[in-house]
Amino acid sequence: MRLAASLAVLALAAASVAGGEARAQAASPVYDQTCAMCHQRGGAGAPGAFPRLAGRAGALAALPAGRKMMIATVVFGMSGAVEADKQTIHGMMPALVQLNDAQVAQALNYIAALDGRKARPFTAPEVAAVRAQARLTPAQVNAMAHDPALAKAAP
Repeated sequence: MRLAASLAVLALAAASVAGGEARAQAASPVYDQTCAMCHQRGGAGAPGAFPRLAGRAGALAALPAGRKMMIATVVFGMSGAVEADKQTIHGMMPALVQLNDAQVAQALNYIAALDGRKARPFTAPEVAAVRAQARLTPAQVNAMAHDPALAKAAP
């Protein structure tokens, strides 16, 4: 009985450590179902085709202009050339109109945390405020992404 109890304690301790790591890397169901097909699991991206989000999104989420651009990208889409990892990517991200404000916030919080930064969490009201502004075209969202401050924060 003592052996079983000891094994249970060890298993619980291991699960606790693993659980903490899993929570830090926990996937977002919205990201997994909507974004991962292009941006890959964990936001790794596909070089030359889809920009890497991991290691970039957290820096953008720390800046007001970056937050607005990230929300607008999901809500309105983006088209045209973007620079990521010293590569120019020409493409089109569709507007994800099927996502509600809370789902957009959930996906953005997931990608913003991929690099371990502690950016202020995105909220449904914050997403709603961007959505309520004048509708942007995907090309206008792309122009937002070319803000020099954003390019410097997340090359």
